[in-house]
Amino acid sequence: MDGHECSEVLLSEILRIKRMDAEYYSKEYVYETEQLLKRKHFNIGKYYKVTDGEHGSVDYLDCGVKYLTAENIRKGYIDLSKIRYVSEDVDKKNARARVQEGDILISIKGTLGQIAVATADLAPCNMNRDVAIIKPLYSTTNSNYFMALFMMGKYGALQSQRGGSGGVQQMITLGRLREFIIPEFSEIFYDKLKKAYEQFLKLMNHSKESFEEAEEYLLDKLEVKIDKLSTNSIAIKSLGESFSSVGRIDAEYYQQKNYDMIGQIRSIGTIGNLCNIYDKTFTPVAGERYQYIELANIGKVGDIDDVEEVKGEDLPARARRLVKKGYVIVSSVEGSLESCALVTEKYDNALCSTGFYVIDSDNYNSETLLVLLKSKPIQMLLKRGCSGTILTNITKDEFMKIPLPKITNETQDELKKIVRNAYDLRKKSRDLLNYSKRAVEMAIEENEVTATKWLEKRISTICRVGF
Repeated sequence: MDGHECSEVLLSEILRIKRMDAEYYSKEYVYETEQLLKRKHFNIGKYYKVTDGEHGSVDYLDCGVKYLTAENIRKGYIDLSKIRYVSEDVDKKNARARVQEGDILISIKGTLGQIAVATADLAPCNMNRDVAIIKPLYSTTNSNYFMALFMMGKYGALQSQRGGSGGVQQMITLGRLREFIIPEFSEIFYDKLKKAYEQFLKLMNHSKESFEEAEEYLLDKLEVKIDKLSTNSIAIKSLGESFSSVGRIDAEYYQQKNYDMIGQIRSIGTIGNLCNIYDKTFTPVAGERYQYIELANIGKVGDIDDVEEVKGEDLPARARRLVKKGYVIVSSVEGSLESCALVTEKYDNALCSTGFYVIDSDNYNSETLLVLLKSKPIQMLLKRGCSGTILTNITKDEFMKIPLPKITNETQDELKKIVRNAYDLRKKSRDLLNYSKRAVEMAIEENEVTATKWLEKRISTICRVGF
């Protein structure tokens, strides 16, 4: 059949499942399902309550009850860098979706199957309809962590893909989610996986703290005092000082705090003359496979993760920037300006969206440039440079005008050391999560004793955990 696949399915099965799309009955899906059905198992809906969040619109606040959307659910953890807040009234109205420690959260719309287990520090917290929450109907066990790892792994991911429906924007219905097949193992195995998962979170938090240390060290060396910035929201400028010379008429651009910040960092130049900007258009070759870096792949410590390989002919029109090891990529879109990342050897010759500026510098090492661009002073000035209506962003002209300070070689060497430590911790946390997922798959395909021994051996190379 010229490489095409054909599956024969009973009409009664199609009528029961109510799915007519051929992909649903692909041999890969059918085979993996049979693997799960061979061992003791249950459907999620038997032991867990499955529901979603608020269906209506809500008003966001500057503080209050945390409010999760699908973009906050990342691979194994909750990303609070772009968290929104709602009132206690919204939380009470949607009490069924209150998040508690140990709950399993899964994105069910858009990017399907991103999963995390809620931690104690998340409360009080609620969520919208793009996130499903899985709560145990009976006493909580360590199986929640196993379930999250299972659903992040091969067998869970296939069920997420198979359960997805819809056109442009895929989604998993709650009904489909309740039907997911979960294999059963011993409490001993669950306990080992819980410890591994908790250690993954601990390493990831240490990585975040290490990067924050770099930011604080930089601000200290620059002697920047955020609390000393003017709070006056009124600025009076002549036409010659404003629109005629700058071309900006928005009042926020001229607030005194911006000029205070420029004065504090004591700039020696701008991005335009201190950095190299790489914006040459790259045309992908049909048939070639490329790693494609999107906004969602940028982590909170400036790392890149979970990048997909895509054939040249299948890449979106915006995938036109070729990146090299040592480059720093910076989002140009307001609301995501802090999404900056350092390109490591793993992503050398990858592609990124034209929504990023791609730069490096002969005046700063790559780690220093990354910390600088993510720092509060430069983020403040990047935001100031944004313009537009529907999609607000910073133009190349404004980006090139961003002032940068002098940073001594000694300070740069220390920043490089701290950032590399943060990256090393992040890699260890990522490896630990991947080893834990693989151990679950090994337990399904072989047995949990073999899986446990394999996991213990891998963990001993990363850190000391009481197994």
